[in-house]
Amino acid sequence: MDIFSVAVDAAKLAGKLVATGFNHVKRIEYKGGNTADIVTNVDQEAEQLIRASITKNFPDHTIEGEEFGLEQRASRYSWIIDPIDGTTNFSRGLAAFGISIGVLEDGVPTVGVVYNPINEELYAALRGKGATLNGVKIHVSDTHTLEKAFVVASWWSRDPKYKKRGIDAFVRLAQVAGKMRSLNGTVFDLCKVASGAFDLDTCDTSFLDIAASVVILKEAGGMMTDLEGMPVDSADRSVRRFVAANPTLHQIALALLKK
Repeated sequence: MDIFSVAVDAAKLAGKLVATGFNHVKRIEYKGGNTADIVTNVDQEAEQLIRASITKNFPDHTIEGEEFGLEQRASRYSWIIDPIDGTTNFSRGLAAFGISIGVLEDGVPTVGVVYNPINEELYAALRGKGATLNGVKIHVSDTHTLEKAFVVASWWSRDPKYKKRGIDAFVRLAQVAGKMRSLNGTVFDLCKVASGAFDLDTCDTSFLDIAASVVILKEAGGMMTDLEGMPVDSADRSVRRFVAANPTLHQIALALLKK
């Protein structure tokens, strides 16, 4: 099987487990004792399933996951897994989350698959081939003013400085935007921007969480940079604030948030 097909199949396989665990979480733990950073038994079991599927098909590929870390191998290909991005939403019965599987080829994001088994939404993209939702081509919206935009803003709550900056961004945008929400499901939000359901998203995150959705967004005609206008760096694991939208709306929002 090719890499794209394995990524899709692994997401669907994990999706069956995640759907079964939705509203039936058996165990919640706190990473490093931080109550804002949780992991469930379903996160861990889903990542194990995805890793096993990758290793079965590509035993020489590097794998890096949210829950079980890095398995470094001598390969051009690296798989980046977040078994449930939006774990708090998942654990509370809110279907704003996604199973995220991204693949890098020589450090370049090449394949992106995000699956929400509750909404039965499978977002997928292959670099240079466009992005799809359940097999149908998608594109970012053509909304070009914040006054007409549906905007989502969230923040990394594990550190007070990010929380303060995120709330400030929300307030600035809320004074202009047509509609505002804060869902804190990063890959879910970004894929909704890619499909045109949302117009703009700004969030604090790291590449580990968005390796798949950044491919999907770009292939759907979207633009994503940090507040300095720098693109996503696949080697950077630090938390940064990103802005994602169609190119016109992206520049408008970036100018507002940089003030």
